[in-house]
Amino acid sequence: SYFTAPGGERVEIFGHGGGASEAARQGTSFLGEIPLFTEIREGGDAGLPVVIKDPEGIPAQAFGKIAAELRGTMD
Repeated sequence: SYFTAPGGERVEIFGHGGGASEAARQGTSFLGEIPLFTEIREGGDAGLPVVIKDPEGIPAQAFGKIAAELRGTMD
């Protein structure tokens, strides 16, 4: 997960690559990263997911990518 600062800088709060490394170590798929955007929390609080409110936004695209990765593991 990462945070995008107001100036657009991507900040790796928890480091980078740990999830992918652990997935590889476990022999499983790494589905992706979820950005730490306030829109995700606000949408959850309001009952309006970001994928509905702003389907073209960065958070919605991240969830879509993870859904596609998950769907690919089911083929």
